[in-house]
Formats: sequence, structure tokens, C-alpha cells
Amino acid sequence: MARLYYKLIAFALGSLGMSCGRSPTTWVEYGPGPEYGPVIEYGVPYATYQLSGQVVKASDQTPLEGIEVSFDEATVTSDIDGNWSLLLNGFNPCGFGGFQTCSLYVIDADGASGGGEFQATQLALQLTQTAPGGTLYYGKFEQHAIAIALDTVSTK
Repeated sequence: MARLYYKLIAFALGSLGMSCGRSPTTWVEYGPGPEYGPVIEYGVPYATYQLSGQVVKASDQTPLEGIEVSFDEATVTSDIDGNWSLLLNGFNPCGFGGFQTCSLYVIDADGASGGGEFQATQLALQLTQTAPGGTLYYGKFEQHAIAIALDTVSTK
């Protein structure tokens, strides 16, 4: 009885596979179709993001070192002058399509040891598209001179 089921399953799957075939002369968007089966594309839409800025103490504009700045899956740390920069090829769908709002997340990773303890914050970005995209690559988006002013955590 099991052999009958295997034959029926093989027949059903074979029938489905044959229904997807197309003529080798069938024209598709970018040239003649394959001899057998549908055209399959692999990949995930992505874009390039280039961001940079400076982290300062809100009260006196002193540059802050050791502050983590995160965008999508990338995290960088500000240097001794409070400067940071980030270049990322990411899958974050912001800056194009219907997703225009992007956020930058900022936290004080070293706590009180790096010149004080500062409040975490989230900033909305205003990205500018600087290079066009294609089918799966949506282009390059940039924002520079992002000023991040952090307030100290109040102790009670």
C-alpha cells in the first residue's frame, strides 16, 4: 500500500513541475526564458547607508568619547573628539519606498566611567539619496554632520 502512495505523490509532484514549464523562446523582461521552469531570482533588497556626526554633552558642548551609535545592525563608538562615522550595506528599508523614517540609537555604553552617565536617545534621520538603485539595490543614502547632544542622567 505504501508503494501506491509513493507513486501517487511522485505523479502529483511531477504534474506540478511540468505545469511550470515554458517555451525556450518565450520572451521575458530581460531576454528569452529558460528551457524548463520559471525564471527564479535570488537576493534581498538592500541599500548603502553612509552616516557621520559628533556626540557632545548637551550642557557645555564638550565632545564625548565612548558613546555607541547604532543604525540597523551596525554599531560604532565615538572617538576622543566625539566623532563617529558609519558605512553599511543593509537591509533596513528606510529612506526609500514608503519607509522614509529612519532612526539612529545612541547609548552611553561605558556608563559613569567615561565622563559621566548620559541618557540614551533616539534620533530621526533625514537621509538624502546620493546614488540611484536598481532591481534589488535601492541606492545610496547619506546624512552627515549629525549633531547628537546628550543630557546627563540625573541622580536623585
